[in-house]
Formats: sequence, structure tokens, C-alpha cells
Amino acid sequence: MRPAEEHPRERVLDDNEIRRLWLAIDTLDDAARGCIQLLLLTGQRRSEIAKLKWSEVKGDTLELPVARMKGKRAHLVPLSAQAAAIIASLPQTGDYVFGRSPVSHFDRIKREIDAHMGNTAPWVVHDLRRTAASGMAKLRIDVPTIEKILDHRSGTFRGIVGVYQKYDFAVEKRDALQRWADHVEGLVTGKTQDNVLRLPARVS
Repeated sequence: MRPAEEHPRERVLDDNEIRRLWLAIDTLDDAARGCIQLLLLTGQRRSEIAKLKWSEVKGDTLELPVARMKGKRAHLVPLSAQAAAIIASLPQTGDYVFGRSPVSHFDRIKREIDAHMGNTAPWVVHDLRRTAASGMAKLRIDVPTIEKILDHRSGTFRGIVGVYQKYDFAVEKRDALQRWADHVEGLVTGKTQDNVLRLPARVS
């Protein structure tokens, strides 16, 4: 019997769903809420954010070590003002940013989000990474910058390009992630990009 053919997921939350998601996660506890918020704002993998340690937060940048990266290389993630504010709002009660242990029980977290988000097409937490990438592309951020944010080795940087292209895209990544965070904030608050406020960790 042939195994079922696997198809890559293509689910991306649209702007209205992003807004409803952000409002829905306001019902979660501080750790779960902050984790989901950072997943959306940074576009990083679930394990990379859920297991984030205070020692990996270096000012306005996340420095993710080789041991925790799928691609087995250290990865720098610039923090938007909104993402930095979320981290700053959390108490330092242990080694991990979200408490004494990594965030887990994502099935329970997802069920609670769905209960408050309302009727929407099925989605999974990993879709937030694709949503961030697609959202940045919609903002006309170039593909190489998005791939650097996601720490992708395939695509633009596969093969010989990945061997010889060593520019770190630090400035471009920071600008892209700030533009994306401003866009998300605009969806949540109704403010335009020219008159955007900084998202609080909890929506009032």
C-alpha cells in the first residue's frame, strides 16, 4: 500500500483573520499570549520562540544559537519595537522568556484561540510563519530578505550562492520586521502606517 502523498501546507491567515487572532490571544495567559504574538511578528519556528531564553535576548535582537536552529547555524532576529515591548513586559521568573519552562501544550492553546477567534478556516500554529512571510511579501519586501529572516538555505541562497554570498542583511531584516509589525498593529488598532501606535502586550 502506497503511503499517502504529502502536500506542503499553503494556509495563510488573511488580514481580517490576523486581527481576530490578535484579539483572541488576549484571553491567554501571559506566556502563551506572548509566544503566539512573537511567532506572528518574527516569523520564526515554533520551537525557536517557545524555548527562547533570556540569555538569547541581546537588546533589540534575538541571538538564536546553532544548537537550537534547524539549519545548524546561529541566527540573528532583529526585534521590531512591538516585539521588543512584548518581551520587556514579561517577568523574569526563570531561564526562559515565557517562564520557568518552554511554552508547551500548543493543542490546548490553539483550542482556546479558536474558541475566541470565531468561525474561520482550519489553521495550525506553523501557519503563522507562512503568514508572516507572505505578509512581508505583500508589503513588497524582497524575497532574499524574507528568506534571511526565516533562515532558509533553499530558494535564493541555495547552492553556490549560499557558499559565496555572506552579506547578513541585518539592516534589511530590521526594516522588514518593523514594517510587518506596523502592518499587524494597523490591522489590530485601525491606525494607518503613518499614524500607528505601538501594540501593547495585552489589548485593552
